[in-house]
Amino acid sequence: MNTIVTIAVRMKSTRLAGKAMLDIAGQSLIGHLIQRVSKAKRIKAVVLCTSNLPEDAILLEEAEKYAIGSVAGSADDVFARFEKAALREGADHVVRVTGDNPLTDPEYIDRLIGCHLEQKNEYTSVEGLPMGVASEVISVETLKKGRLALQDPTQSEYMTFLLKDTEKYKVGMLKADRGVNRPQYRLTVDTSEDLELIRMIYRRLYRPEKYFSLQQVVDLMDQYPAFSKINSEIEQRSLPV
Repeated sequence: MNTIVTIAVRMKSTRLAGKAMLDIAGQSLIGHLIQRVSKAKRIKAVVLCTSNLPEDAILLEEAEKYAIGSVAGSADDVFARFEKAALREGADHVVRVTGDNPLTDPEYIDRLIGCHLEQKNEYTSVEGLPMGVASEVISVETLKKGRLALQDPTQSEYMTFLLKDTEKYKVGMLKADRGVNRPQYRLTVDTSEDLELIRMIYRRLYRPEKYFSLQQVVDLMDQYPAFSKINSEIEQRSLPV
């Protein structure tokens, strides 16, 4: 079974313009993300999935810089890009990662893939991790079925919300270990406050060519409660009902 990581990313952002290319500790946000997910051991490839709009061409250049694959497709249909990447790589499953999460954890990617394959799930996610470090695994066949079920392709960004329907799909859930079970921590990048926090974490933990773990991030957040207050007032955008 071939599994790939698909990174959904575009330069368009309503809250923090061009965030994928903003600097964190000397390199782009998306560059850090690519390097982290590439450390997962159970994947065949990492593919950056962006749009074919001119503004997103810089992301294709960034993928080339970090020696990973890339696809450009519909600006609105995110999962059409995932399908395109899966077809090109001959993948049976995709790990969905979003381009605003530079602390996505490769260890949990591997654990999630293991859970997904062992339970023969169609969709598998993880519960309890800080916001912005988790990923999801979807079988390619389920990806195709989910897209066909969508009445509006422009809402495909939220398709995994629909895939959690246990009456329609075989859904699995992996629970985070107690040591990193901190759903109250916000480690995604959607606002300037989020970016400030991530930059502070990277200043303390990042060293070129050296991986730092999710446990180190959580320990840092636990040690300095003021860190979590930096973006604690940010309201997360809700999914459509």
